[in-house]
Amino acid sequence: FLGLLELGLGEATLRYVAHYCGQEDLAGINRTVGATSFVYLLTGFLAWSSMSLAAPWIVGLLKIPAEEVELGIQLLRLTAISFGFMLATGAYGAIPQALQRYDLDTAVTVAQSVVLTAGSVAILLAGRGLYELVLWSVITTVLRQLANMIVAKRLIPRLRLLPMPSRAGCLIWIICWWN
Repeated sequence: FLGLLELGLGEATLRYVAHYCGQEDLAGINRTVGATSFVYLLTGFLAWSSMSLAAPWIVGLLKIPAEEVELGIQLLRLTAISFGFMLATGAYGAIPQALQRYDLDTAVTVAQSVVLTAGSVAILLAGRGLYELVLWSVITTVLRQLANMIVAKRLIPRLRLLPMPSRAGCLIWIICWWN
């Protein structure tokens, strides 16, 4: 599902950020990242709102016991937050790859995995349940995306982090998506 909503923009962002970095074209980088971030923000909001609104229906399809229906709805809505935020901030994860800084990309991924696993073990040892595990997963996903934004900003100090669509950036997005 995430792959469908991503629309192939990750690869396009990676390609054009690398291209514009090679030309030292900060405006081109900001256009590309801004347009991708804008589209991701819209699709992230769409994914979050759709999943949140559809949670009771989805839980009904899963035939969850009546006493656990409310928990199922809460868990789906928590997951929707993580999913939407991950989509909305997805463009920033492509920047280390575009600059061939796989070490930074890997460091963020490993750090999130270690923190997620350690926190999950601590939650289970404390006798907590599924709700706390899903909440912890959401928190670590948000932290990972914030780390991606920090890494992107440090690699390209004048990178704009706010989603700003531009005609040229949107045109690039349309061309990449169409092809």
